[in-house]
Amino acid sequence: MKPDRLIVHQFDPGRDVPGGINTCISDMVRYAPGGYSIAIAGVSDRAEDRLGDWTVRTLHGREIQFMPLAHLAPERQDRRVPHSVRVAAGLARFRRRIPRVLTQTHRVDLGAAAQSLLPRRETIQFVHTDTEKALEDGTDSLWRLAPRVYGLVEQVSLSKARRVVAFSRRDAERLRRAGFPATSMRTWYDPELFYPAAPQANGVLRLAWVGRLEPPKAPELAVETLAVLRRRGVDAKLTVVGDGTLRPALERLVAERGLDDLVTLAGKQPRRDTAEIVRASRVLVMSSRFEGSPRALIESLACGIPVACTAESDPDGLVRTGETGAVGTDRSPGALAEAVLAAADASRAACVDAVSDLRAPDAVARLLAA
Repeated sequence: MKPDRLIVHQFDPGRDVPGGINTCISDMVRYAPGGYSIAIAGVSDRAEDRLGDWTVRTLHGREIQFMPLAHLAPERQDRRVPHSVRVAAGLARFRRRIPRVLTQTHRVDLGAAAQSLLPRRETIQFVHTDTEKALEDGTDSLWRLAPRVYGLVEQVSLSKARRVVAFSRRDAERLRRAGFPATSMRTWYDPELFYPAAPQANGVLRLAWVGRLEPPKAPELAVETLAVLRRRGVDAKLTVVGDGTLRPALERLVAERGLDDLVTLAGKQPRRDTAEIVRASRVLVMSSRFEGSPRALIESLACGIPVACTAESDPDGLVRTGETGAVGTDRSPGALAEAVLAAADASRAACVDAVSDLRAPDAVARLLAA
């Protein structure tokens, strides 16, 4: 059966890893209207999955058509060859097996590859981050080494796109000024996983931090913030959910600050377990250097948990001091510690109300209808 939409990305339906683009694609499959058919040209880390062969897989109880283009584990960040390069190579190799349907990509390099290798079809390009910030020094994007090349790749990817969906208002404005058909969209939360629970009893100030342990997320700032709170006599603990290349450095920092018994490095967790950790906390701490539309922030508010964050973590403007959390006055641990204390007693009802229009079933329906 010919699908309604093809998604090309380094996505493995057998390893539904939480976070970012992976969750976006996963939720689109889960909440697509009945009868809407999605095919994914992605990746697999299982040798028995033959590259270039279409099979039927089940994801969240929904059948999808799936073709692996490369053998790799998409969550691995310590790669020598960029994942998108390997996926693009597979797309070139098996392009004659790709159906001619509406095609969706989530990275501009794969978008450019699809425009070149799969011509004469309608395309939708997603942009998930604040591009200008992502190209600055200190990020984990390889494109920071060649920003002009990125600009050329972006031009190829977007020039023929029917629609560009940007999860950053600033990026959407930049792209519209450049003449591309860009619309701004906020991310969403899955209400089956992220919902309020009874308030926790006062006592230990339990903090959560959720994200990739990579430079743009600055997890070390959250640890330093906990250290400041402890020095001020606040009985606080921190659970860090996520993994990445910064984990060894974070472990050393925790030991150097004498926080071994107060910081739990939980690693990657299934989304359901992440939701439980957030609900068991008083405040979510976000320390990012930049964000698109921040999923962890929105999911925390959906759980009724206020957010203490850097200004760069909240481009959607959902964190309002005294209502849904607090924003640090600068990127110092002291400022973020003050934000944590200000956020701790924010209204849970106000947090939930702030994201009431960002439920995944509604957001996905709007996205697929456009």
